[in-house]
Amino acid sequence: MPVPFQNVDDIEELGPAGFLKVERSADGAMYRGALFQINGRGEPLEFTYNRLEVPRPLFWRRTDLRRHAERRLISSLLAMCKCEPRLLLCLADEVGSALFSQDLRMAVPAARIGRPVSAAARINEETGEILEESEPPNLSWIPGPPPEGSRDRRLLDRLSRYGLLLEPFDRAAIGLREAYASDSRKATSVSSRSPRTV
Repeated sequence: MPVPFQNVDDIEELGPAGFLKVERSADGAMYRGALFQINGRGEPLEFTYNRLEVPRPLFWRRTDLRRHAERRLISSLLAMCKCEPRLLLCLADEVGSALFSQDLRMAVPAARIGRPVSAAARINEETGEILEESEPPNLSWIPGPPPEGSRDRRLLDRLSRYGLLLEPFDRAAIGLREAYASDSRKATSVSSRSPRTV
C-alpha cells in the first residue's frame, strides 16, 4: 500500500522564471542570446537560443547597433519560447535600459539585475551549490516590481532565498557555449538564425 504524502511547496503554481543571457563580440558584429527558464527549485524547464550577425557593423553608431541587435535577438527568443515566464530577468551589464522601457512592452514583470559589489557567496562544499548570496543584487523593475503577496513576488522571493537570482545566468552561458561549440569549429556565414528551443 502506498505511503500517503503531500508536497510542501507550490512550485507549479508559482510558474517559471526566465533569465535572458546576451553575449556580444568585441566588434559588435555577432550577438548570441538565450532565454533560460527554471522553476522555483531551480530545475530547468526550457532553453531557447539564437544568434544574430550584423552585416557591416562599422556603419553603425555603437549604441544604436547594440540597441538594434538586442531588440531583434530578444524579440526572437520571446517569440519562440513555449512556456510563458512569470518573471523576466536580465543582467544590467548585458542589456541596455531602453530595451524594456522603450523598445519592448512586456506583459510580465521584467527587471535588470546589477551584480552586487561584494560577490562572495556561501557555497555548499559537497555539491558546489550557491546557498546564499552575500549581498542581494540590485533589481531595476520596468515598470515596477510585482505587488507584495502576488505569485510573481512569491516566485521572486523564493529565487532570492535559494540563491537563484544570478546563478541561472551562468548555466545559460554554458548552454550557449555548448549550443554553438560546433559553429566555432567550422566557419559559417549566416545573417540570422531561427531561434532554437531545447
